[in-house]
Amino acid sequence: MTGTFEGVGSLQFSPDNKYAQILSGVLTVNNSTATMYEFTTGSEYLVGHVSFSDGEGYSSGQYLESKILFDDIIVIQIYNVPNTAYNDHNDLVPLPIMIPPFTKVTCTMKSNVDSDHDLTAYFIGKVHGAIQQQNLESITDDNKWAEKGPF
Repeated sequence: MTGTFEGVGSLQFSPDNKYAQILSGVLTVNNSTATMYEFTTGSEYLVGHVSFSDGEGYSSGQYLESKILFDDIIVIQIYNVPNTAYNDHNDLVPLPIMIPPFTKVTCTMKSNVDSDHDLTAYFIGKVHGAIQQQNLESITDDNKWAEKGPF
């Protein structure tokens, strides 16, 4: 974990390792799927939000598909299609998510439009330890886990 910015598309941690984020940057797609970001968690788990954004408008028959996968298994999948009241997909509502330890996380977005669309995605959240730490001194003082023997 590091507090040094390593660029878009990399999981970044705050200097105190209490927060993490990943920003895709702007990726342009034309009737294709883009991997917005991909990372693997360590022993920590992450609790936060994911969001997807497309600054372009859509017409009838067109859509934006956004996915989050854990170890290549889809855990979030959203299809945004236009309607008569709202014909844009700007800044979709952030979705809550908890990411387990030692998990490969992949975010993909697809636009089925035959013109360039600029897409962005992000995750932002808090870092939590995967294993609750025990007070080792109290365990050994009580001899709770020590084997009883002649010595």
